[in-house]
Amino acid sequence: MRVSKRSYLGWSIALAAATAAVMASGPTVRKQTLAPQELNASDGPPPIIRETPALPNSSNFDSAEEPHLRAVVVAKGLQQPWSVVFLPDGAMLVTERAGRVRIVRNGKLVSTPVAGVPPVQSGGPRGLQGLMDIALHPNFEEKKWVYLAYHKPTGRDSGETVLARGTWNGSALVDVRNIFESGATDTEASRITFGSDGML
Repeated sequence: MRVSKRSYLGWSIALAAATAAVMASGPTVRKQTLAPQELNASDGPPPIIRETPALPNSSNFDSAEEPHLRAVVVAKGLQQPWSVVFLPDGAMLVTERAGRVRIVRNGKLVSTPVAGVPPVQSGGPRGLQGLMDIALHPNFEEKKWVYLAYHKPTGRDSGETVLARGTWNGSALVDVRNIFESGATDTEASRITFGSDGML
């Protein structure tokens, strides 16, 4: 699927802001998370292991993907934020990998997590499972649908990758139901994407 440079830039800026918020919320965690192929030498080339760099002293910086970025702290107190979407009123919904959706309104993190999020299994065999992506339906103004990609508890070490949909009532998710269950348990990151025709 094609992603416009504008939407990619918006996503990159949002991710940079969420990352900056986490970095500003407490001591810097220097432990590097390795991908599966980096843990098993037979899966790919050896890992590139280096210390996680601190944020630059200036709020302006370049990344490998996009030059001329500016980091702005929009919230403090998030724990492992994974994805963010912007609601029409300017508030942000942010997923935390541990299984919470949080609201940031007017530059402040609402202390209570969003109600209605299904039970999430975080951890997994490589410690990378949990609540992943969040997306709004392309016709969100009318439908109010919010999609979540997450790992559903299975009673074993690995959760099942699942896609859920709920309705946003202005403060919580209601009528949340799984609309796709993959059966896959040895998975980690998930992304939700809509095509130009509005199809998921």
